[in-house]
Amino acid sequence: MDFVTAEESPVSSEVGTAPPPLGVGESLAPSLEVLQHIRRGRDLDVYEARDTTRFCRVLVKTPRPELANDPGTLASLEHEWDVLARLTHPHMVRGYELLRPEGTAPRLVLEVLTGATFAALMDDLGRLSLPDLALLTDHLSSALRYLHSLGFLHLDVKPSNVVCDNGIAKLLDFSIARPPGTYWPGLGTRTWASPEQLAGAELTSASDVWGLGLLLHLGATGSNPYDGDEDGLPVTARAPRVRSVRRLPAPVAAAVDACLEQAPGDRPTLPELSAAFAPHLGE
Repeated sequence: MDFVTAEESPVSSEVGTAPPPLGVGESLAPSLEVLQHIRRGRDLDVYEARDTTRFCRVLVKTPRPELANDPGTLASLEHEWDVLARLTHPHMVRGYELLRPEGTAPRLVLEVLTGATFAALMDDLGRLSLPDLALLTDHLSSALRYLHSLGFLHLDVKPSNVVCDNGIAKLLDFSIARPPGTYWPGLGTRTWASPEQLAGAELTSASDVWGLGLLLHLGATGSNPYDGDEDGLPVTARAPRVRSVRRLPAPVAAAVDACLEQAPGDRPTLPELSAAFAPHLGE
């Protein structure tokens, strides 16, 4: 089955407080006809649309109607396009353009990704095989190294922001991507963000290594130890060692464990992480 993947986490709103999303056949822009409404997030509506200039399906992100003129929402969409416009990589979602139709909110046009989110994949499989973990590491570390080389951190590497299809993993949602530096506490998704993100400390490439390491921990063990308001560990606690849950090769398990070190300087670099998995590619 093909899954069209939206990049916002759903946030419910009270019935009647906001205009409904556009219906099938309605126009998002002169070149965009709604095929279906995918999701309503906190700030954005996400649609699948027919693009008559590209002759294909596309994903469209646009502010919710009641936020069409909200400065923060508009700035966030402009920021995401500013990042996406610089990216061309086989393991990243492609951004096509930011349309600004007269009299309405901007429309961010993206490629439609088929396959399943990593979250859905884990729901089905529980754990990944070692070769699949190696492939995931290869693809996502490649994408992150490229992003870092352009001066940005992703800062939201999590299962819903990775799509897998026929052995290809792609990273999406660059809405909070930022250059290295110090930002407000809590930037990112609480149960996937690094300790320094939650604390408002300096963010470096090691912050994305944490996110990727936590994703690999999930793939290896079937769980995120920091997930869950009641049962999850506080982010300041040490995650259980991978080999306490699953018998993986010692260098692989040690590399994943090291990604979750509290001190950013104690984490491996992305090339070091890739090197630990490299012998198991194609097994």
